[in-house]
Amino acid sequence: MLKKSLFVSLLVAVSLPAGAFEVKPGLWETTVTIESEVPPEVQQGTYIEHQCITVEESQDFEPTIRQHFSEEGFQEIDISDDTNTLEVKASKSTPDLNVDIAISSTRHSEKHFSTRTHVTNVDTMTSSQESHWVSEDC
Repeated sequence: MLKKSLFVSLLVAVSLPAGAFEVKPGLWETTVTIESEVPPEVQQGTYIEHQCITVEESQDFEPTIRQHFSEEGFQEIDISDDTNTLEVKASKSTPDLNVDIAISSTRHSEKHFSTRTHVTNVDTMTSSQESHWVSEDC
């Protein structure tokens, strides 16, 4: 099973855009909906997260995504993006844990994007995120 810190780190990493998939910098609100069974230590149902996207991240978030996944031990990280879509696939293999992640984000405007995340390990977890820009100030 995914540990809570790994799960939360992944949600933060994948809730943010990359490369040509540019959005407005500032404070963002993301509504996360967990659509499948998850370990008891992971928040379930629907909840809201707030995050600050810097100017640099808003223009090219790929290095940050790679860093988050690398810090969590993922060896294979594939990222492809264009103006309105972002696809991330990552995998991690250890003696105790095999994890595959597939993420698909759609940019609706510079102030709105949506994301679907599918995580497979011992269990399978699917979530959706709706992210909206709130303000310039974080």
